[in-house]
Amino acid sequence: MNPADSHQTTQPPGLLIATKLILILLSFITITALIMSMIYQHYTHDLIMKQINLRTYSISHSLSDAVLEPLIERNYLRINKITRGFSKLPGVAYVVVSNDKGHAISSVLGDESRFDANFIAQVRNQGFTGEQIQKNPLAKDEKQAEYNLILGGQDIYEVALKVGDLAAKARVGLFIQDIKESADAVLKPIVITFAIILLLGGVVAWWVGQSIAQPIRLLAKEAEKISMGQRGEFGQIKTSGEVWQLSHAFSRMQHSVEKLLDMIEKTKKNQA
Repeated sequence: MNPADSHQTTQPPGLLIATKLILILLSFITITALIMSMIYQHYTHDLIMKQINLRTYSISHSLSDAVLEPLIERNYLRINKITRGFSKLPGVAYVVVSNDKGHAISSVLGDESRFDANFIAQVRNQGFTGEQIQKNPLAKDEKQAEYNLILGGQDIYEVALKVGDLAAKARVGLFIQDIKESADAVLKPIVITFAIILLLGGVVAWWVGQSIAQPIRLLAKEAEKISMGQRGEFGQIKTSGEVWQLSHAFSRMQHSVEKLLDMIEKTKKNQA
């Protein structure tokens, strides 16, 4: 390579230090975020279903205990009052109490506005049909049954329980979407935190890169001056650590070169 061409080279090959640091940091945070996202997605579904099952079972068990005495007494007005009370609980899609033949004794929707109009009209006019109830059948020897189903355009998780020793069943359905939204609400601050870390990390990486690259660029300019025959006092660069050591060594080298050039000039004068 021609020395003259080397003096014209102002743009170094490859990436700058600051750019490399930022890319490394971004890659690390991105990979970490992807791994955490995969772990979250892998375990979230099971966690959601466990939470739904526990809550639905708890409500169903309470409903079963509450309607046991009214069923024995055939007090259907009280059963309706109890089911209406349970239907107002947060996240409850519907509450159904059915007899041994699978017919609904009492069926009440929770938040009706979340279901489609046809389903609402059908429940108001006919209650829950045997076909809908049989989507989650409970065998004679079973005390509990769980089932995921779609009713009225909504994803529902239903738990059916036997009412005491009677053949009647208590059924409670919960909106799955509510639990999913709760899980997403937990994920949101995590994503925001990662975004803030990413931003701050990028700023810190740029600052560190500049604190290293700037003194090196100044050293490169001074070295270029020396290579072109310019002489003068080398200004100390305000830095620390390894870059300070490099700057200090460069300063000593420049002084040595200056002394050597002075000796050569004196030698030439003496020979003349």
